[in-house]
Amino acid sequence: KVQYLRSKGVIFELQKVSTETGSWFIDNSVEPDGSLYVATKVDPLFLILPHLIEARRAKKAKGQTGMFVPIDQLLPSAGDDDI
Repeated sequence: KVQYLRSKGVIFELQKVSTETGSWFIDNSVEPDGSLYVATKVDPLFLILPHLIEARRAKKAKGQTGMFVPIDQLLPSAGDDDI
């Protein structure tokens, strides 16, 4: 499962890196879960690229050659979980 984080207008992909063994020393205690979260900056184009490819395939299937589509028809609505 991929998770994304938006902070100050920048989109990051959030990944959890963990091993079977490992822990963290925090102050005077030991945290047994040695997991580490890594945030990597992502270009927003990569998030809509699958929708652009699908729109192009749909147009080709209908025998249309034009590749211009209004953005509101291309992207799922805000309530969809596809993005």
